[in-house]
Amino acid sequence: MSRMQNTPNVLFVESSELWGKMLGQICDRLDLRLRIAPDVASALSAIANEIPSTVVAGYEHRDFTAMSLVAALRSDRARASIPIALLTSSDRDAFGCAYTPDLVIKRDADWTQHVERFLEPVREAREAWEVEQKPTVMLVEDNMSLQYVAGQFLHVAGYDVTIAENGRQALDLLESRSFDMIFMDIEMPEMDGREAIKHIRASGIETPVVALTGHAREAFEEEALSLGFNALCSKPVQRSVLIEACALQLAQ
Repeated sequence: MSRMQNTPNVLFVESSELWGKMLGQICDRLDLRLRIAPDVASALSAIANEIPSTVVAGYEHRDFTAMSLVAALRSDRARASIPIALLTSSDRDAFGCAYTPDLVIKRDADWTQHVERFLEPVREAREAWEVEQKPTVMLVEDNMSLQYVAGQFLHVAGYDVTIAENGRQALDLLESRSFDMIFMDIEMPEMDGREAIKHIRASGIETPVVALTGHAREAFEEEALSLGFNALCSKPVQRSVLIEACALQLAQ
């Protein structure tokens, strides 16, 4: 993978050249690379070719509405962490879909300010993206809200994130590929974090695994380390703590 493919880039899904130029000006100010897809089908193809830092999409398209794109990404474990903002000319804040965008921006006089704030975390994480190979992280978490929050923190910071909903899915993923590190919830249905870490260590996998837990650190840290976890991150997760944990574990 080339360095260019790992630089922060914004995928804009929009057929209007005028809107494309306007978003291009915003990206120039933030020193971000802009890619444009005219419709949802083209956007999915572009994402398959190169993962964007974030997606901004106009709501109406000739082939599908942007909600089709939101649903396609949110239901893909390897793409679910990509932040998505929708631009719309209406006052709608709900779309009647099981999957939702991160932000809905009305195309009004203040839309550029809202877009810039949405893209600011990508600009701040620019240096993390500019590496030859992005570190791979598995996030094992059954709570959908936390999947989005923690996954997007990691994705925007320049990590290649794959989501598993429980320990069983995590083990299935590890049978077919390796990861540079893993964040794992403790309390999960089907197979919890305690059981999953036992299987991981018993199979000889030495990948760093950080426990995500709502348990008090003082009460659970000793148990977590004895189970085979390398470290512990408390919930609710904080961006700085999550990124620091990545940097620390990957440096060892």
